Amino acid sequence: MSQTEPSFISDEVPLFRQFTVGWITAIETEYLAARQILDVEYDSKKIRLPTGDTNVYTLGRVGEHNVVIATLPPNMYGTRSATAMANGLQRNFPMARVVLMVGVGGGAPAQRDVRLGDVVVGTRVVPYDFVKEHPNHTEFNGDILMSHSTLLNGTRKVQAAIMEDKLDLASVISARFGKTERIRDAFIRPNDASDRLYRPEYRHTDSCDCLNKRPRDLDMVLSRSDRKSYDKLQVHFGNIGSADKVIKDAIKRDKMTLEHQILCFEMESAGILPLFRCLLPIRGICDYSDSHKTKQWQGYAAACAAAYAKCLLDSIPPADLDTEIPPNADEMKSYISLVVQMVKQVTSTSSQFESGLEDVENAMKEIKESITMLMEMAKKNSDAIQQINTNQSKDSTALIDAQESVKKIEERQNEMHNTLAKMKEYIETQHAASPPENRSRWEDLYDEATKETSSLKKATEITEGASQAVKETAKVFKKVSQVTKSSDLEHVSSRLGTGGKILAIITNVGKMVSPPPSKSSKTPSRQPVSSNARTGGPGSSSRPKPPPIDEFPPPPTRCVTRRTPQAPALAHPPLPPRRPSDSRLAQQLSCDAGEDSRVEELNHNAAAQLSRGWINITGPERRPPLPERPQRPSTSTSQTLDDPRGRTSQSESAFLQQYRAAVANISRRHSPENMSTVSLNAPPLPPRSSSPTRESRSSTPRGRSCISPCPNNINVTRPQSSVSF
Repeated sequence: MSQTEPSFISDEVPLFRQFTVGWITAIETEYLAARQILDVEYDSKKIRLPTGDTNVYTLGRVGEHNVVIATLPPNMYGTRSATAMANGLQRNFPMARVVLMVGVGGGAPAQRDVRLGDVVVGTRVVPYDFVKEHPNHTEFNGDILMSHSTLLNGTRKVQAAIMEDKLDLASVISARFGKTERIRDAFIRPNDASDRLYRPEYRHTDSCDCLNKRPRDLDMVLSRSDRKSYDKLQVHFGNIGSADKVIKDAIKRDKMTLEHQILCFEMESAGILPLFRCLLPIRGICDYSDSHKTKQWQGYAAACAAAYAKCLLDSIPPADLDTEIPPNADEMKSYISLVVQMVKQVTSTSSQFESGLEDVENAMKEIKESITMLMEMAKKNSDAIQQINTNQSKDSTALIDAQESVKKIEERQNEMHNTLAKMKEYIETQHAASPPENRSRWEDLYDEATKETSSLKKATEITEGASQAVKETAKVFKKVSQVTKSSDLEHVSSRLGTGGKILAIITNVGKMVSPPPSKSSKTPSRQPVSSNARTGGPGSSSRPKPPPIDEFPPPPTRCVTRRTPQAPALAHPPLPPRRPSDSRLAQQLSCDAGEDSRVEELNHNAAAQLSRGWINITGPERRPPLPERPQRPSTSTSQTLDDPRGRTSQSESAFLQQYRAAVANISRRHSPENMSTVSLNAPPLPPRSSSPTRESRSSTPRGRSCISPCPNNINVTRPQSSVSF
């Protein structure tokens, strides 16, 4: 439909969900101007709204957008009244995600050439009543509220069309506001001679110059250059001041304009903007916020603002609103509650009206839309959770937010189950009491209700599976937090356990416990260590150089660091990788580490072992001191932890015992200040026949057993003699 084509009344009324744009007006002139802009006006009698709402609504279409126009009752102004009206709009039309505050305002011409009839688009709203007065200055204590970028992007298209002469707001006004002579006279542009800007110090009196048709006191009137014919109506973008008090002082106006760069003053946007995600104030200038206020320009200013709002909506495709501003969980909750209340009103025997087939059919359409919306929201949230889980760095905050969203979805599903059951029962009753010619329509309604029940059941099954999954996830988080002593994981586990309604399959637990050491960390890089390095074989000195000892804090008592240097493969077959015991890992995780980088490395190693299934967490473990290693049997037939197949030779077992005893002796007799290079000497291992199978395992990386950060200047070598210090 063209921008100049007038509106007509349509009997087809869209569903509540399809009203995506709210249009708020405060006074009668603004409301009347908004009605002239509609391309199509819907019959509001066919929409039964809940009782208790004092707002006045007009439903229609502007371009491709379904719009609901809301206005306040007479003699109700200010931010509080606007907030009450916005709450009613949110409650009855929760899918109105874009809200335009369209009306008149007082201009602030101190910095820009703002004139009567111009339009100011508020990119930001400044609540100027949050100002503390000081003797020499004022202090602003409020929050500046930003308009949504989606609407601001549309204003660029409108402005470009105006500059390229593809859009003329004056033509839109003359076409839309000329339906009747009464409407034309109410919104016609006044004579330019009445647009007078007086000096700030010139105050209004009973014999003021502004009362004359032509200015006489020219010294008090500020001279401004004439505008060209195509530029009489200009559009400005900037800050809008909003508060409950009206500005009627030119000196105060200019002072606030310079402090906050305000272009316009009004009384409603500050109370509405925090309630909506996407709101844009559009104001037509009807006075200069001084003592010379009149209503002469009020009608034309309201028409200019309404015409610009229409052009803005015409430039925004409806698909962009669904993509850039999708409905959230709170809006979905309000919409489901509205549908439930509508069904109660239809099925109630004490209702003020008699429910017929048309009422039930409309209610079933709303139910179908709500179930479709529930399914879309559940799938979208499930995809978001899976995206979080597949990401290398898990965001626990996003995970908890998703859990809260799914919890709300489950609550709405339960409401819809009860609503559908009540609707089916009502349809059965009406089917039995209806005349034969209407029974087929009631049967169709019952079949549709049964079909929607099946669809809702599928959505519920997805939610129930998510609930069970999150319970298991909470248990894993709890056990990991007990071992790693991570307060963050404990907090996440408690949140997930109490909420219990998300679809979360946690993978890569090590990434959740602690991120790997950063590149800037001084922690030595972890390299695969062969099993020969454990025995202190040749080539062990090739490991990375550890940081100096003064970078680590003094170690606790009986705290030993076992650093296994990397060594080349020996001629004889190496020992296979050994599965670490649970108690050893518990000691490793529970030690008091003073260096942050070492703590991150310990947590990362432990979490990696947990994710590979090397350990089973059975609960929190105490911190026992490092136990002495028991003497191992020296027979080659006895099975040991070092060789599960029981092939450890006597000389090899003796060497291992000497090695462990020497390291334990170091921890008891040497402190970080006097520890120096220690040699562990043991007899050489006897040569043994090698096999390709065992040789292939020589390069298998082994996990390091690091109990706490201790001095790093211990060199473990293996000369051909007995153990010495």
